[in-house]
Amino acid sequence: LDYLDMLCGQRSNVVYIWSGHPFASLVKLKDYPEALEVTEEEYRLNVSMFHWLTAEADKRGIWVVLNFYNIHIPLPFAEKHRLDLHQPKPLPITSDYTRKSIAEFVRSFPNVGIMLCLGEALHGGVYGSEWFRETIIAGMKEGLKDVSVKENPPIILRAHAVKAEPIIEEALPLYSNLYTEAKYNGESLTTWTPRGGWVETHNNLSSMKSVHIVNI
Repeated sequence: LDYLDMLCGQRSNVVYIWSGHPFASLVKLKDYPEALEVTEEEYRLNVSMFHWLTAEADKRGIWVVLNFYNIHIPLPFAEKHRLDLHQPKPLPITSDYTRKSIAEFVRSFPNVGIMLCLGEALHGGVYGSEWFRETIIAGMKEGLKDVSVKENPPIILRAHAVKAEPIIEEALPLYSNLYTEAKYNGESLTTWTPRGGWVETHNNLSSMKSVHIVNI
């Protein structure tokens, strides 16, 4: 509570929580019971704590945003279906599981945003737009049908290891609260002035109808 009060006092408006794949610890799916990676008691504690955190943040005008990577899947789910933990392209089963996980997450935590990376494990240049539109956004919209919210939770697309411009352009007609995020300095801070290809990336993303976030 002291930390959230401090953030509020500083006019900070987002808390990001980074995870490889958070849904296996926060939601249960009747179609994929094997996907739960924690005990029933741990699951109940996780849900209770996350409800408390998001409610307290919401009182202070702070978004909680959950970051995750694609396509990462839970270990017991991977073992049952004989899949690798990191998937380079969409499969019907991984898309169905991920879409349903996001939908259930939204039903449980409708005031929480998501942030995702479509590069690295996923071959985002080939499959990123398809995964973003048909799995991620589809899951958000499926969950939102069952809850009442003042505005759609934010979806933030990281421009990391993937070209975000064409992906976000195709997604804009499908969802009303899209953001992009990019860091301009590689993995370490070298200057406060973007240069080289980063300038073009930030200019392109800033000129789109989504909201762009610069991460230092």
